[in-house]
Amino acid sequence: MAKKIGRTDIIGERGIAYIRQVVLNMGFMFYETGGVEAGIDGFIELRDETTGAVSNLLLQVQGKATERTRLQAETDTTFEFPVAEADIQYWMHGTAPVLLLVVKLDEGRPIGSRSRNGSVTPRT
Repeated sequence: MAKKIGRTDIIGERGIAYIRQVVLNMGFMFYETGGVEAGIDGFIELRDETTGAVSNLLLQVQGKATERTRLQAETDTTFEFPVAEADIQYWMHGTAPVLLLVVKLDEGRPIGSRSRNGSVTPRT
């Protein structure tokens, strides 16, 4: 039997690649966790774009990519993206803020983020 890499694996990799590109274009650094991880795909390190100075300010990132054309309850300003309660508890337990970045691959843009406190901020 041949080994396989599934479509969902490719979708996930495309989402992380997109997140990396957006973060770097913003002038920040993106450090992918890679390998085995429990719910954090990477870290964004904030930096001063003018001076290049970094100050150990980190945001943890959980990326979710989709090829769906519409998300659950999506409107022009909001959407719903269900996640497991165990994921939320894991994110809330940590010491650094966690951003859930949802990427609609067909539109080539991140459409929202979930902060550690559970609020959702649509991105345009």
